[in-house]
Amino acid sequence: MRIYADHNATTPILPAAKEVFVASLETAGNASSAHQEGRAARALIETSRARVARALGCQPGSVVFCSGASEALDLAVRGAARAGVRRAVIGATEHPAVQAAVAQLPEVQVVAVDASGLVRAEALAAYLAPGTLVVIQAANSETGVIQPIGALAALVHRAGAMLLVDASQAWARIDGAQFSDADGLVISGHKIGAGPGVGVLRLGPMFAFAPAQVGGGQEDGRRPGTENAPAIAAFAHVVGNLPDLSFAYEARAGFEAAVADLLPGAHIVGADGPRLGNTSCVILPGLESATVVMAMDLAGVAISAGSACGSGKVRRSTVLEAMGHSADMAACAVRVSFGWSSHAHEGKRVAEALNMVATRVRPTRSGAFAEGVS
Repeated sequence: MRIYADHNATTPILPAAKEVFVASLETAGNASSAHQEGRAARALIETSRARVARALGCQPGSVVFCSGASEALDLAVRGAARAGVRRAVIGATEHPAVQAAVAQLPEVQVVAVDASGLVRAEALAAYLAPGTLVVIQAANSETGVIQPIGALAALVHRAGAMLLVDASQAWARIDGAQFSDADGLVISGHKIGAGPGVGVLRLGPMFAFAPAQVGGGQEDGRRPGTENAPAIAAFAHVVGNLPDLSFAYEARAGFEAAVADLLPGAHIVGADGPRLGNTSCVILPGLESATVVMAMDLAGVAISAGSACGSGKVRRSTVLEAMGHSADMAACAVRVSFGWSSHAHEGKRVAEALNMVATRVRPTRSGAFAEGVS
């Protein structure tokens, strides 16, 4: 039986969310229509908005529904630019969606991270100024490293700047109260079990934002286009009923324990720092990640080589290079991530499959895996 260990790319839709989605398909009207069917669709969306607002600790009017995290980030940055923001600061390990979004601004500063992947606070402080937009991923999608959002928010606000937090990987996996001081917050449906094609941008009162898209005026003019009511309803259900991830955490613990025993030359990235309990980024010296991912797929295990931001593409991790790993080592990293549908015993099985692959795959010029090159 195959093992799916790529939950950071996308996690399967929860059965309850699927039920809500299917049931909501019976609400056939367009939420912008004035007739009974349209009013029913509008009621479904606004009930969902209120539910999401309660979970996020904000007013319903602060919640903007969109298609996912990438659009939400783009929408937030475009809106900030429209409102006069001209400068952004991001961490060196940000997701490509963040990098692409802030590239629209005239000035972008990149803050270095330490060997654990944490943003260097003193370096961030040097770049801060009133009106600056700081964009930080709460938990890194490749390594699972968790940023101290509360402390960073205090630093940002003392300088009169704004903080936009990408919580795509972190929401449902760490306490959401940690994001209460963020001026803007992004959450993605398919990362939490709500299915693809839906996400949320939460705009705080201090976030500089002016609508930057044109269309039919939906979402109070902030995100035009007919709302995906069934997906929104499913999203709201999950946000209010977050999945139990205890088995995922047990699977990750079992995986890393087995890796230490079976693959002593492997290196767990960020092991000494705060990480998501479901995520493990492993460097296998001398073994190219693309080859390992394909070999694991043939062995019946789905893992990845980093963020799933391109159609089946495997790229060298710039995240690991920013953390101080060489380009050769970054090219030998794979990501294993568990979720709500994982079983505790799967962690050990994934490690055993990885060990089998490591003994069969021909090492690259970087050196044999058994040598434990680092």
